[in-house]
Amino acid sequence: MTKSASSPSSSKRTGKNTRTQQPESPYCMLTRIDDDTYVRLSKYSYPISEQPIFLDYRHAPEDRLNTAQYYAGLRCLFGKPGDLYDDWKGSFSFSFQADVFRNKQSYPYLLKITHFRSGVEFGFRKIIKNPEGIDPFQMMVYHQPFKDELSGKEMEFIELYTYGFLLGYLEVIHGRSSLEVPDFVLLSESNFIISGYADGKFFEKYMQDYDEFEAEINKFHDLIHHPVKNWPDDNNPPTILTIELECAAPTTEAQPHD
Repeated sequence: MTKSASSPSSSKRTGKNTRTQQPESPYCMLTRIDDDTYVRLSKYSYPISEQPIFLDYRHAPEDRLNTAQYYAGLRCLFGKPGDLYDDWKGSFSFSFQADVFRNKQSYPYLLKITHFRSGVEFGFRKIIKNPEGIDPFQMMVYHQPFKDELSGKEMEFIELYTYGFLLGYLEVIHGRSSLEVPDFVLLSESNFIISGYADGKFFEKYMQDYDEFEAEINKFHDLIHHPVKNWPDDNNPPTILTIELECAAPTTEAQPHD
């Protein structure tokens, strides 16, 4: 994907949109970008403080997505993963431009979905349209959400909506026996966690110590050191996900992560 050098927030959209007509209410459009584009745009952006999750799906019943399922859904819909992650704590990242549209105005953001320890994290950054004259230190300081553009509640909703979209996608595709996913393994060495897909099933295993972890990863030596580089869906246009923000219902109590 190419972007104009004169405007850090401009982008050329290529992909299949989840909607044929954009909503009149405020909405966010997630468009996949490559790592180089993310790094370039992040130089002209503020990091936004993480928000508490009001519905912690990671502790939902047994039908929740594990890390391997999350990865498979993201890759099938949005293409190959990026490399902007800590390989001691995770195994993948996916970068997006997140454009917010409300009141006939557009507000460009960045979103990076990253495998981190035992889960998947969403990190937002606000792109500065006119970065000239901005104190460089401000680019490194976490800022509270800009409520008139994209509130913390709406960021939470984007995360939960994406989770639900992936869950529904995998249920339909897997239910039709049309999921084309090669065997793969993901590692979180910091937490002794192994997840992946093998013999037609997703799995996630939590080890008690490094010795147990090392013994388990030896069983997947070939998949870890010689992963399948190209998946059947890698050549498809990435999905452009459109999310209506007025669907973000207010809640009153936050549930902290473990």
